[in-house]
Amino acid sequence: MAWWCITLSAASGCKNCIRNCPYGAPRFNEETRKAEKCSMCYERLDIGMNPACVNACPVGALSIIDLDADPVPDNAVQYPPGFPHMPQLNPGTRFILARQPKQPEDK
Repeated sequence: MAWWCITLSAASGCKNCIRNCPYGAPRFNEETRKAEKCSMCYERLDIGMNPACVNACPVGALSIIDLDADPVPDNAVQYPPGFPHMPQLNPGTRFILARQPKQPEDK
């Protein structure tokens, strides 16, 4: 599994990553004047721990699986409604929707 991180010591605060991310992942931190985004708690993953959000979710809605080793649930989708369809980026996130969205009717 791969993800990208922002190296804060190298970041200039130009906001190019924010403007160009098709997923809207980076956010500008007014205090540090640099972009930030979720790092998937890679320091925790490296030692076999879950990301903090997985442990903190009170309803167990978040989980981490290895897409190369673990079976991916049949109902997991890569591009849920509202997310850009960009297969060239090979996104590693999968979503299990609470219910399937209604398909628009042909007129």
